[in-house]
Amino acid sequence: MISPTSSSMELSGVGSYIMRTTPSVAVLANALASYALVSDYSKVAVCSDSSSSASSSFARQFVTEIIKDSGEILPVECDFAREDLNPIPIIEQAIAQNADALLLAPSLGKNYRAIAIAQANQQRLPLLGNHSLYTYETIHGKEAVAGMVLAAPWLPEATPNNDFERSTIKFWGGKVNWRTAMAYDAAKAIVEGLKQSDTRAQLQSAMTQLDFQVDGATGKFRFKQGDRAGKVQLAYIAPPDQNHSKYWFAKLNINGKIK
Repeated sequence: MISPTSSSMELSGVGSYIMRTTPSVAVLANALASYALVSDYSKVAVCSDSSSSASSSFARQFVTEIIKDSGEILPVECDFAREDLNPIPIIEQAIAQNADALLLAPSLGKNYRAIAIAQANQQRLPLLGNHSLYTYETIHGKEAVAGMVLAAPWLPEATPNNDFERSTIKFWGGKVNWRTAMAYDAAKAIVEGLKQSDTRAQLQSAMTQLDFQVDGATGKFRFKQGDRAGKVQLAYIAPPDQNHSKYWFAKLNINGKIK
């Protein structure tokens, strides 16, 4: 099995026949935590979903990295799994405790609750987001989510003049997100592996070799202990401009500054 979307740390090493083309949550969370620290967000409030392994894993890894570098995680209770979640007190608590930023790390099915918190925030605290928030649903939050910085396994702008992006725009009439790119890479990996194998065991053996490499939507990649080896991207939600009629996900500049 090759998962194109699962990032939970519980998947890493669970079996030699299970891989993924999306980076592990550790890689994604570490990249976002590094951005937070260089942006002087030393006091961060965290919202996550206790019923989701991927959400909980992301939050734990992010917290570990922030604390490791002398940052502080504020005691603000914010669980997307709670049916009685009230966004307004969460924002008020975070502001009262002098938070520098707020991390929203929902599971995909709880994105609407993260957007509700962003709307209650009214741009008072800088927002950080996990890869689950990379959806059109989030974009519909418009001004409330503008400037939010997210970790992403792939961005169209990361590889200019990419054949995959051109092909998808031609086929579907618009840009696709990282989930489509990761699914494409999973299929490409299987195809490449089948060129070197005839059985399930041979396929697994071929794909776990150190020299096994796939040229996918995101460029060349390989697997390391079942996980995708490589870097991740950081995006931010940008307002409409001369090239975009709606809010959109833009690549964060190399120096971490929002345009």
